[in-house]
Amino acid sequence: NDTPATEEPKPPVPGEAASNMKLEGYDSGAIGGEWVLARMKEVNQWPPVVPALLPDQPNYNASQFTHPDTGEKIQNPCEDVAEIRRNMIMVVARLNSIVVNGSKELQTASAAGLVDGIYFRESMGFRQRCTQLLEMSLQFAVQSRQHRLVCTLVECLTMFKIGINSCHTPGAVNWFRAAIQKQYGPEGIPSIKIMKGSIISPNQPLVAKGDEAVLTLEFERPHAQAFLQSKIAAAKVQNLSEDQQKQFLSAYREPWWFILTAVNEDDQTQETPEQKQTRITMEKASAKRMGKPYVEKEEEPKKMMKEVMVLAWPLVVQGQDIGKKEYKVQIKFGAPPEAGRWTFYCKIKSSEFIGSDVMAKIAIRVVEKDEQAAAKKAATEKIEKEELDKITAE
Repeated sequence: NDTPATEEPKPPVPGEAASNMKLEGYDSGAIGGEWVLARMKEVNQWPPVVPALLPDQPNYNASQFTHPDTGEKIQNPCEDVAEIRRNMIMVVARLNSIVVNGSKELQTASAAGLVDGIYFRESMGFRQRCTQLLEMSLQFAVQSRQHRLVCTLVECLTMFKIGINSCHTPGAVNWFRAAIQKQYGPEGIPSIKIMKGSIISPNQPLVAKGDEAVLTLEFERPHAQAFLQSKIAAAKVQNLSEDQQKQFLSAYREPWWFILTAVNEDDQTQETPEQKQTRITMEKASAKRMGKPYVEKEEEPKKMMKEVMVLAWPLVVQGQDIGKKEYKVQIKFGAPPEAGRWTFYCKIKSSEFIGSDVMAKIAIRVVEKDEQAAAKKAATEKIEKEELDKITAE
C-alpha cells in the first residue's frame, strides 16, 4: 500500500511489562482516546452525523437504542452508549488521521513513551476489522450488482486506508497529490488515461441480444516509471541484493476497479415524485461530498433511464508490472437481453488513490439475431466478391 499517511505511534507489543504501559487518566501526561476526541471537537468532527443513529431520521430504529435497565430512549447513541461511542471515536479519528497523527503533541508524547498503549493498540485492530468488513461488503455489492453501492464502498475503502474524510473535496485531493509528488515527483500522480474502448461480439459484425460480448479497453498508467524508479531507489538505500530487490518489488499492489454499467436509451419513463425526491437527495449528497453548494432548479419532469450494473472487475498491478505503462484488457460479459440503443459506462476507480477516477462511455446498437445473421451473410458475400474480382483481374 503506497498510500501516503502520517506515521502513527507504535503501541506496546503484547507481553510488554505492565509497568511500561501508560494509561490516559491515570499516568500524568498520557494521551489516548479522550485526547483524540478533544482534537476531533476542535476541528468540528465530533459528534459525527450518522443518520441511522439520529432520532429525527426516518431510518432510525428506536428499539435498538433504549436503556437496558430503565427502558428509556437513548437520544444520542454516539455520546450515550459507551461501546458505540468508543467505536465512533476510532472511526472519526481514522477519517481525520491528518489531524491526529500530524499533531506535535502526539509526536512529543510518543517520543516520551506517554501514549496510551491500550487505546492505540485497539484502534489498529479496529481499523483492520473495519477494512475486512468493508471488503466483505464490497463483495456482497458486486454479487448483488448494486453499482452505486460498489462505487461508494470502493471510496470508503480508500478513505479508510488513507485516513481522510472525503475522496472528492479539493482540499483532500490537493493534500493527496502534494503527498504523492513529495514521494514520487511531479510525474508520480497516479492516474489512468484511456486511449481506446470498444464492445463487440467475437466474429460477428454486430452485437445481438444475449450474445457473449467483449469489452476491450486500451489505457496507460502515466505514473508507472515514477513509481518504479522510486521503488528501485528505496531498495538501493536499503542495500538489498538483486534477489531481495525482486522480493521487495513483488510486494507492490495497485488495485483498480472496472465497474461496467449499461443504460437502454430506448426505455425511458416519466420521473415520479418519489424518484425525483430520491434523485435530489443523491444530488445533495454528491454536492456535499464534492464540497460544493447544492442549488435546486425549477425544471420539467425528467425522463428516467435505468442504469444497471453489468459487472465489476478488479485489475491488480503487482510485482514487476509496477513499471508497465500500456495496458490492454478484455472483459467478457453477456450482451443486453433487449435489442435497441445501449450506452455502456466503464467507471475505473482506485481503492488506494483519490482524484484518479476516470470513465469510458461506449454507445452500441444491439440487434435481433436475424439482423445479425443477415449482416454476417452480407459481409461474407462482400469478402467473397472482392476475392473473386481480384482473381478475375489477375
